[in-house]
Amino acid sequence: MKKLFIVFAIALAFFGCRSDKEAQSALTFQSNLPIRGVWWWDSDLILDDRYLEFAANNDINEIYLSTTNFGKVTGDFIEKARSKGIKVFLLEGDYSDIENDKGILRIIDNFLEYQDTAPNDRQFAGIHLDIEPHQHIDFAAQRSEILKDYLDLIIRLSDKLPIDIDIPFWFDDEIEYKGKNVALYYALIDRADRTFIMSYRDSALEMYNESKEEIEAAKALNKTIILGAETYSQEGDKVSYMEEGKRYMYNELNKLKDYISYPSIGVSIHQIKTWYDLQE
Repeated sequence: MKKLFIVFAIALAFFGCRSDKEAQSALTFQSNLPIRGVWWWDSDLILDDRYLEFAANNDINEIYLSTTNFGKVTGDFIEKARSKGIKVFLLEGDYSDIENDKGILRIIDNFLEYQDTAPNDRQFAGIHLDIEPHQHIDFAAQRSEILKDYLDLIIRLSDKLPIDIDIPFWFDDEIEYKGKNVALYYALIDRADRTFIMSYRDSALEMYNESKEEIEAAKALNKTIILGAETYSQEGDKVSYMEEGKRYMYNELNKLKDYISYPSIGVSIHQIKTWYDLQE
């Protein structure tokens, strides 16, 4: 009888642990914000259905895909994502575009040509630019000049077509725009169709605190603004949710609505691979 009890206890422990593991793997993000996006830097991952399924199961409705492939493989992925209720935007840009815009202009021309020839269900939903002037090797010494050139580039690109842009939360530099001195983030939000703030902090309150001015500018300009959450960083604990894991991050991201009384708001997670791999 004692042996039977021991066997039963071991079996219960085994199946109990298994059930707990299965419950954890079923953990998903279900957001209360209208825009739920994810950056997708590795285009090879479009060939692995696990990542698109993961995005769909986690309530994502926008993907920002970095690719230079405007062929069948990308079209297939866009069509498959659309069938799951997910829009796909082209993600491009590099800080070097500020000094030489030929590369980004060529990509935009390829993008527009693809859009003109692809069927509706295989078209991108738009273009999403990640041009980060602070990555420039001379940024510290030539900050004002580089930021002015950056704004000029965004103005030129936004004159060609509607664009989404990524900006850090600390673009508070004063810059001349439309004959006035304004904060850089204000000018950028005004020019972009939608602005994504890299509000990389590990709590909803801190994400909001770092983005308050940009949110107020978006309200004043009647523009859409999306707060970004980071899932991997080597810049310290507070920058990302890497140490805290998925469950904590999901709870925090669902608190954003408590701090923001503005309907044109969203959240985006950086990025698909590190989010997929993030501990629960």
